[in-house]
Amino acid sequence: MNKFFGINNAHIKNINRGLVLQCIACNDGLSRVDISKRIGLTKMAVTNIVNELINDGFVVEKDIVHTAFVGRNPVILDIAENAPFIIGLYISRTKVSVVVTDLRLRLQYQNNIIFRHETSETLTKKIYELVDGAINNQKNKNPKSIPLGIGVSAIGPLDANTGKILNPTNFFGIQNLNVVGFLQDRYGLPVFLENDMDAAALAEKLFGVGRPYANFLYLGITSGIGSGIITNGKLYRGTSGFVGEIGHMSVSFDGIPCDCGNRGCLEMYINLPIILQQLRDVTGKCDIIPKDFESLSKIDGCNAVFEDTVNKLSAALVNATNMLDPECIIIGHEGVYLPNKYINYLQEHIGARILSSGYKTLAVLKSSFGEHAPLFGSACCVLQKLFEGYVFDAYKKGDTNV
Repeated sequence: MNKFFGINNAHIKNINRGLVLQCIACNDGLSRVDISKRIGLTKMAVTNIVNELINDGFVVEKDIVHTAFVGRNPVILDIAENAPFIIGLYISRTKVSVVVTDLRLRLQYQNNIIFRHETSETLTKKIYELVDGAINNQKNKNPKSIPLGIGVSAIGPLDANTGKILNPTNFFGIQNLNVVGFLQDRYGLPVFLENDMDAAALAEKLFGVGRPYANFLYLGITSGIGSGIITNGKLYRGTSGFVGEIGHMSVSFDGIPCDCGNRGCLEMYINLPIILQQLRDVTGKCDIIPKDFESLSKIDGCNAVFEDTVNKLSAALVNATNMLDPECIIIGHEGVYLPNKYINYLQEHIGARILSSGYKTLAVLKSSFGEHAPLFGSACCVLQKLFEGYVFDAYKKGDTNV
């Protein structure tokens, strides 16, 4: 049986509020007229929404733009100084990091705690310590501002619907960690969880180099290889949320067995630990880090390591491009430390081998946020929900433990 779902007027109003707020937060120098043209609402409707956002403390009138034309000069809108702030958490295999941003994703505070040997209990305690510190710091700086929500980006696999980090490999044996549940219980705030690759893709779409593109692939090179997919301007999640696992795309059907049960998976041949070990073998140095990639690329043996890396990576990205037809590919996580000549090399190789070669130009770009894309992406988990109209009611209710 087909099911039909209605949208009540209150939610439609919140959706429109989110659209207007997104225009102001993600762009500079917009007036009410500019917003009306961008999102297709009447000038009166935009004016009413903006007035509500001003009354609720989200938006302020900033400047009047003087023009030579007859009529009223437009007033520029901006995010209010006392607007609510966003808390973001990034849970990787090596540390947990916290960030506080405003509604424009501008950094207000950042901190992290390195993991040692963790249990669910010690990890939870570290998360509380970071969030408590972030909230206290922000209150000391601006007592009038309050948190809007908490976004969490984390290594997978996870279940964003239930808010659980399921069973990541090499993660101290921690399983089924209900991070959304315990954060909501402690702070009484909306909490949203995304895979770190998906969160990074959101950051690029809302505030980064992905803004001009409706369809792109974010590819993160870290301890594994993963991706986030933006299609028609939205994050693509698939049926179960296990989408974008490009690291488990086979590049050799009879290759090295992978823990996932497949053979020849991409990340069995290239990932950050493998690249670093190959460079250490070439140079004899044990203290190589990703920030050394630029200087190392000038050494013949290291250059061969990087070329082999991008050759294997291009094989998988050709397959992904033929399936998804993205407008661009964004390289992120520690992959941003690959020197530009290899990014250009990657773009040329993919462009020459895809089915649409000769008919389209596929850009390969570096992340706007460097290796911190998943951290800023965690804040975008909240901002995306806000821009979709889902956080306003919780904010107005103000029922938090903060």
